[in-house]
Amino acid sequence: MKKIRLDHFTDFNFLSALEAAEDQSKAVFALSKANKEENKYESDLWQLVDGKATRLTADGKVSGFTWLDDESILFPAKRTKKEEESQGETHYYRLSLKGGEAQKAFTVPLAVQAIWPLENERYLLSVAVDQNCPDFYKLKAKDREAYFKEQKDFAFRHKMTRIPFYFNGRGFLDQESSALFLFSAKNSKVLPLTPLDLDVEAVYVQKGKDKAYFTANDYSNKSLRYNRIYSFDLAALSTVKFSEKELAKLIKNEYEELDYSVSYIFQGADKTFVYASDMQQYGLNESAKIYTLEAKKLELHCDDEEVLWNSMGSDAVLYGSPTLQIIDGDFYHLYASDTESVLECFDKHGEKVEILRHPARLDGYAFIDGELHLLALSETKLQEIYKLKDGELKQVTKFNEKVLKGHYVAEPQELRLETEAKIAGWVLLPENFDPKKKYPAILDIHGGPRTIYGSCFFHEMQYWVAEGYIVFFCNPRGSDGRGDEFADIRGQYGGIDFEDIMDFTDAVLAKYPQIDSERLGVTGGSYGGFMTNWIIGHTDRFKAAATQRSITNWISFYGTSDISYTFACDQNACDTLSEEGFMKLWEHSPIRYVNNVKTPTLIIHSDADYRCPEEQAFQLFTALLDRGVPSEMYLFKDETHELSRSGKPEGRIERLRQITRWMDKYLKAE
Repeated sequence: MKKIRLDHFTDFNFLSALEAAEDQSKAVFALSKANKEENKYESDLWQLVDGKATRLTADGKVSGFTWLDDESILFPAKRTKKEEESQGETHYYRLSLKGGEAQKAFTVPLAVQAIWPLENERYLLSVAVDQNCPDFYKLKAKDREAYFKEQKDFAFRHKMTRIPFYFNGRGFLDQESSALFLFSAKNSKVLPLTPLDLDVEAVYVQKGKDKAYFTANDYSNKSLRYNRIYSFDLAALSTVKFSEKELAKLIKNEYEELDYSVSYIFQGADKTFVYASDMQQYGLNESAKIYTLEAKKLELHCDDEEVLWNSMGSDAVLYGSPTLQIIDGDFYHLYASDTESVLECFDKHGEKVEILRHPARLDGYAFIDGELHLLALSETKLQEIYKLKDGELKQVTKFNEKVLKGHYVAEPQELRLETEAKIAGWVLLPENFDPKKKYPAILDIHGGPRTIYGSCFFHEMQYWVAEGYIVFFCNPRGSDGRGDEFADIRGQYGGIDFEDIMDFTDAVLAKYPQIDSERLGVTGGSYGGFMTNWIIGHTDRFKAAATQRSITNWISFYGTSDISYTFACDQNACDTLSEEGFMKLWEHSPIRYVNNVKTPTLIIHSDADYRCPEEQAFQLFTALLDRGVPSEMYLFKDETHELSRSGKPEGRIERLRQITRWMDKYLKAE
């Protein structure tokens, strides 16, 4: 059979943004593909009706949309030269699903992040606001030009007045915050709903309900541990006059004193339910519980641990779909449980029902004509839309049917340890696996740490299999899918998780004696990079290592990562206000053990990675070469923490090429 190629992902069709119309007669989704020549991804919208998918747009520039009604959608785009050259504006097009070309709907003089249609051609907007020019939308054309010229003239520096000061994928925030605005398409009038001392985080607009909610943090010099809940009269937005004084009365801070981090707000039949965590028992990574919002207080409704996203990883998925949806008044969400994906319904009366549990990675779902359709990535197949029929997933689309046809794709062999932690993992075997032959092998460690590996398709692993490697991977303690206690490794990084990974490695070698123990490689990204760094400082059993977007030094990580200025201390169960706290950070830093390292190490990092900043990689690279350890470093320009998953095609290809070259050099050489 044919071998999986290094650049095979550029042939993949990536599906995302799956969402059905309210009447469930059809669904719309996005289809994306790499353009190698222009080093980018192109996306268009498709609709699914009666089991048939048809294209809606064809310029390769549309990846998201909003339903206006059951027969039309709204999407942002720049389709003319003037729109391409415009700055600080968002242009929207309306498209009828009955046929015809998309028509220009309106232009909003703001950088819109999300949009919700209201009645009377009004829209609720979530907008990125520059605090240095909060009245940008009021400026005339010449004044806007002057503003952007000033921004360009001072592009040589960044102004920082608060923390966090940048964010991965967005860059330096430069006093940027999010605010809510009301927009009228009839007269193009825009007015702010929220004051400038709030930074809006999430908005919860439920169709058919009079009240809507949003969460926000104070816009001060640092973000607070807990966000706050605000409410407003949704119906009034369709009729209220456009006066700032009148609009200001709509927003009510009724729940200011709640010490919770709120994840989701859902209005049931007669109660308002809130998914929230007080973070007292398990810190920043603590799962939410379900509360009811009554008399300005949260009352516990369900003590179960609730995870509101599917943490199963893969590099064969590009963009996401709505995983939290309210359908027919009930709340649905996807999450990972052990090694599977689960779709759950929390109904309007406060009862939970498990709809589906499946080993595939589920990325989206929609009810079409009463039948559940799911966007899935399985063990040996790329993303497609499936229909749930008689308890089985029946394939509906065939976008990727030919991409892997005739190619060898290794089926994951599950291996679960018979230890107290019962660690689960998998092994991928090369084509025509010969029990009498010796093979090199690569251990791949996931990021997070609160994510999971599943049995779904992973391009980089399948490529290494095609190159003659056995690949193995697992979910050690710290991973998602098995509750907060299992996931809680605060103050134990490099301890129980390291033990689990080494125990799994031993189990793989015992079950597959064909693996040459003298030709083992290890790699991983983010937390997986941290663990790769930790491993080479604590054992010499791996003969080659490739560490990616990693944490090396918890002390310097403090204050330099976008994830939270409290993350380093939270994860290491310490503080930064004492010598004892700093010593705890140092104790769990891989760089502390660099004198033990003998393993040849390749370092992969990106210069716009604000999750694990580049200085982490520089420290390790310098320390290794200073001690005579063979090492190389590749710093990818204008790439972020997401290089391996959604980085530009050229960068993704080169990254995988260099990791494979490094493994070949030390694991395949005579």
